[in-house]
Amino acid sequence: MDWVRNKIEKGLEVATKTLKVQRIRKDDPTKRKLVISTNLILMTGMLPGTHVQVGSLGTGKGMRIVSCSADQPGAKLVHQRDYTRAKGIVHEALFDIRKQALLQEALLNATHVRVTFRRNEVLIEPVEREAATPANLNTFVACTGGVDVACLEQHGFEVSAVLEYRPQEARDSVDKTETGAMSALANASNLKYLFNEDIYHADMQRIAELVSENIAHLHLSLQCDDFSPLKSKKERERAVNELATTMDMVFPAIDLIRNIDAPTLMVENVEGFGSSPLGIAFATQLRRMGYTVYQNVCLGKEQAGLTTRKRWYLVATKLAAPFHWPEQATSALHAWNDVVAPRLHQCKDVTENSSVQKAIGTPRLRVIAEGDATSPTLTKSQDRGTKDSVYIQTADNRIYKPSMEILRLLQGIPASFTTEMLTNETATEVIGQSIDVPMHGRIVAALKRHIEAAQAALTTPRALTAAAA
Repeated sequence: MDWVRNKIEKGLEVATKTLKVQRIRKDDPTKRKLVISTNLILMTGMLPGTHVQVGSLGTGKGMRIVSCSADQPGAKLVHQRDYTRAKGIVHEALFDIRKQALLQEALLNATHVRVTFRRNEVLIEPVEREAATPANLNTFVACTGGVDVACLEQHGFEVSAVLEYRPQEARDSVDKTETGAMSALANASNLKYLFNEDIYHADMQRIAELVSENIAHLHLSLQCDDFSPLKSKKERERAVNELATTMDMVFPAIDLIRNIDAPTLMVENVEGFGSSPLGIAFATQLRRMGYTVYQNVCLGKEQAGLTTRKRWYLVATKLAAPFHWPEQATSALHAWNDVVAPRLHQCKDVTENSSVQKAIGTPRLRVIAEGDATSPTLTKSQDRGTKDSVYIQTADNRIYKPSMEILRLLQGIPASFTTEMLTNETATEVIGQSIDVPMHGRIVAALKRHIEAAQAALTTPRALTAAAA
């Protein structure tokens, strides 16, 4: 023990440990104990045989241990634990806290605590909690153009907070940083918190503090450009060199997830993200944070949609109920017969455009041909008529640019979704890069059933009996 004291005397000022809150009996989760057994206690000056006071810092705020005299109310003795090892007997100072009222007030339902040792003080703070089953469907949405906000609310979720910022692009002649945020605001029924901040620079702890209500669900649509097959290797490398890449967006996303601490979350991205090293690391980090993680690759036309949009989905939950992906389903609508043909008069003939002429006869020309039941995946650049845009091709080989109404219907975007605050180009960007609403909606509905199953489990006779005990 002398070498420990010597090290302390040479200037050790702070030490920390993360410990698990233990159950006294395995069959009774309501009876707990916190045992701190470590030589680090010696640096506080609270040696075995001396007395300390253990006090709550407030509901859910932790505890503080300080030295006191033996005659002070609530004084507890610092004990010593002895271990017999090959090199002799090892002694450790020990705090053993079992007062149930104190543990409940200070730690609530925390499963782990962070212990900070300083001279004359030990600070104990809750760092992990068992997820409380939400009583409502309050939702925080990050990285949104507003379509997913409308989809969530269509299925009974209430979007109360949004974090959204559209980075300026080289071709932008005006400030577009608020476009997604304003779209989300216009299409949410009761938005209370709007953070028009770059996710890379936002203070997630401050955001979590400002959002005063409990969040049941966190919804993220991380930027997918750098994992999309539409972006070449050379373009990706240039984006990294110019710091324009978004492949590292998982890092601020994890920071947001940790601070919001929602019991459920959903992330959607392109298929390549899920199988990438960053996607695998992202899912692994969620598991380390206590989430059960479900992943799937879904196809729009197999989930009641009209497009071939393929998306990787991740649903993560801390709730005590299983999550089930929706069964496959086909749309009752036909892309050509029900959407395109009745509105072909709205479309501009672009057959003679140079970009179209260059694309004709190459794999890059993506079209909804006369009679097609589904559409290729729409893109953000639809309005600009780039090589990756989707066009309409009639039987006489004329090429048309789809109208805004056709794009909306192909994506399944409801008529109630408004783009009045956006220019035509920006509105097309929002619609082109948006979710396939029927597919997304079916997954959102499955998530809602998962939350409702967890809520229902709390009202069963068995659950009520356990709570009463």
